[in-house]
Amino acid sequence: MKRLKIFIGTILIFVFLPLAGKLIANVYYKIKEKNHTQINMQNLPAFSFFTLDNKLFSAKDLNSYTGKIIINFFNPECEHCQYMSKKYIEYADSLKNIKIIMVTNADSATTVKFVTDFKLNSLSNIIVLRDTKFAFFKLFGSSVVPSFFVYKNQTLLKKISGETKIENLFN
Repeated sequence: MKRLKIFIGTILIFVFLPLAGKLIANVYYKIKEKNHTQINMQNLPAFSFFTLDNKLFSAKDLNSYTGKIIINFFNPECEHCQYMSKKYIEYADSLKNIKIIMVTNADSATTVKFVTDFKLNSLSNIIVLRDTKFAFFKLFGSSVVPSFFVYKNQTLLKKISGETKIENLFN
């Protein structure tokens, strides 16, 4: 009986404690990464995504822009994203001085069809980008669709997760 207790104690020490330590370390690093992302997104993150014609577009391309910038993470098949895209067209005059960067990780054909169907290519202030390396979450800390990050002078003004009134983006 005493040997059984020693055996069980040994098993617990050599199996349970390393697993618990690994779990605690994983939680610690996830929290640290989330805090790092929160701090980094206070200023426009140094992103690089591809345009629909496969040209690289990065945050550096926005360095000289001093107006508001909306980074909109979306999915072409998301009904809320489709609704917001209709609102971009409807409120085109109110949004004309705001640069809207729409980012998706959907495939090229689906994204092109979405842009065409919703006539987004008719608005010169909208740039649609593809995140082919699934880096958006790491840079912006969100993968909820739609998500909106409103910047002015490269500084975050507000973050909105989910569908919102279009006025919340430009007011």
